[in-house]
Amino acid sequence: MRSAGKGPAGHERVGTVEHRSSGSHHSRSVRRPNPARCIAARTMTLNITILTPAVIYQSADFRLSDARTGAIVSDNSPKTISLICHDWFGFLTYTGLGSWKDRDMSDWATEWLTGRATLSFDGVASVLATQTTGLIEAVRLSTGRRMRHTLVLAGFVDGAPRLFVVSNLQDTRGGFRGSPDATLTITGADFPQGAKARVFVTGATPAVEDSDRRLLGRLAREDPENGTRLRQRIEAVNQRASDRDSTISPGCVVMSIRADGRGVQQVSGEGERPSGVPMLMHGVDLQKQMREALASVGIDLSRANVVQAASVASSPSTRAVRRPAPRCVVQVADPAGSGYTVSQITSPDFELESASTLSDEGHVAGNGWLPDRSAPWEPWLWCDGAFVMLAYRGIVSAVNARGDVAGTRQGGLPERAVVYAGDRLRELLPGGVEVEGFSATRSTATAISADGDVVGEVRSDVEEPGRPNTRPGAFFADGRVSVAVDVPAPWGSRAVDVNASGLVLVRTSVGPADPRSIIWDPVGGSWVYVGDPSANVFPLALTENGTALGQARSTTDQGIAMTCSRGGTWQRVGTADDFWPVDLNDGGDVVGYNRVDGLNRPWVRLRSEELIPLPFVRDHHTQPTAINNGGLILGSASAEAGRF
Repeated sequence: MRSAGKGPAGHERVGTVEHRSSGSHHSRSVRRPNPARCIAARTMTLNITILTPAVIYQSADFRLSDARTGAIVSDNSPKTISLICHDWFGFLTYTGLGSWKDRDMSDWATEWLTGRATLSFDGVASVLATQTTGLIEAVRLSTGRRMRHTLVLAGFVDGAPRLFVVSNLQDTRGGFRGSPDATLTITGADFPQGAKARVFVTGATPAVEDSDRRLLGRLAREDPENGTRLRQRIEAVNQRASDRDSTISPGCVVMSIRADGRGVQQVSGEGERPSGVPMLMHGVDLQKQMREALASVGIDLSRANVVQAASVASSPSTRAVRRPAPRCVVQVADPAGSGYTVSQITSPDFELESASTLSDEGHVAGNGWLPDRSAPWEPWLWCDGAFVMLAYRGIVSAVNARGDVAGTRQGGLPERAVVYAGDRLRELLPGGVEVEGFSATRSTATAISADGDVVGEVRSDVEEPGRPNTRPGAFFADGRVSVAVDVPAPWGSRAVDVNASGLVLVRTSVGPADPRSIIWDPVGGSWVYVGDPSANVFPLALTENGTALGQARSTTDQGIAMTCSRGGTWQRVGTADDFWPVDLNDGGDVVGYNRVDGLNRPWVRLRSEELIPLPFVRDHHTQPTAINNGGLILGSASAEAGRF
């Protein structure tokens, strides 16, 4: 570790400022602050926090700037920490001092809170005030300047939103005092009964115009659980603030968490971004554990860019909250005049989470929640306008023209592939199976043929401890089981799809993020690669004539839609990069989605090579999941307010 004052090379990075030693050889120890540095030291970046009774939102930008020159040091500093404690959960963000002794402030705060599993919401605020005060004083003794610093702690405590501002110059009203105090103090914000939303802007508050604050407040009051819309608007406000203040990066992370514990993390901006956002669960640094675990198998997360993630918090607070499914505002847009119409599937009895699969006869199957939202999911089948709740808890994966449903039973006993046919549920691997030395004890289903044969994955719990040991499995209607034990699968393999001829599309992983595509004949026992054996393509679907749909990645990690005819090589479908494929029918029509203004938008590319943007739901991710041979397309529109 190098310290300031040890020659020209010595430096200490100070968040939005970076102090460099003058390199003077005089022996005088008096520090004379450079006026330009003092001005730069007063700069702060931006945090936005919105409290509602149902959801909390919080954003932070990524920028560290050199106070001496004003130059950007980096745009990848994570300034938010996700916190899950015994009886509360929420977020912490900050602005002011961003880095010290080559460590981001998020690292310092994570260290202070690690191992403190039983801290209350008030206790965390107290620890932050004490520790940050000490760190600010250490910076002052080293650099001659007292940094401005503000932390915002927001969370759900006993099902109610709470907020603390911990700062040496700001309070919950967002105003600045003339100069930073020697100690950080804690101010709280109440949430009056009957209130609908409160917006807090901290840091560079002048960079956010009053009209933007009013907009966020209005949207939060009108539809607080439409997280997709609110996160987008917060990103836009951060972008406009960046245009007015160069200390704020145009990109930001927006975190949201519901009172029931479900959370989303969304990152905006291009180019340099954080490799991850720290998460502390009951005093355990989960990000550190994940990095160490993946590093042990050769995966370096330091070069990753976080884009979007989801989380679930579990605590007495979440168990106490039982909210009904929120009303989802559905506004369909079809700006291209696609010729397609949208029909919504709804149920008054339970919340639809996803529409997963579609048959040529129009059967639709998916997953939902019962009113108490108890896990696991409740599978359902929809046909001719009527719902059937399937007789198991878990997930549904596929449905055929007869209405037979393949899925996976979860909860309690080990996972089991199941088939629901004729109002009867049958487990497909009830007692396990041993094939050529491979002992399969668990199973999952992914697809079902017209004849009711199911394919999926079998897993062994007794081989290769510490690494999932999976193989493709086929479960025939007559009770036979076939397992592909000889496919190259050092990182696991599974069946993805099956066609009417009984051929199975298989994904096998020869390394981390290094899939291969295989066609397997479970009756004859043979298999062949799809296309070039070295092709890194993620298989998705298989047609009757043996054409496979797959997804490759561009050099910038964007999805590329690919197809490969039987005995041929992988070829681009004809869509641009970042057009992600999902499904393919026997006629050669491909459906998928691409990103528009931060939201997923559906498309279909017909066999005629016509690319058609499909209708979408405003302020929702709208994403197809299947297309049948009649051209009917199934999908889901999702925001925190719900799905359909």
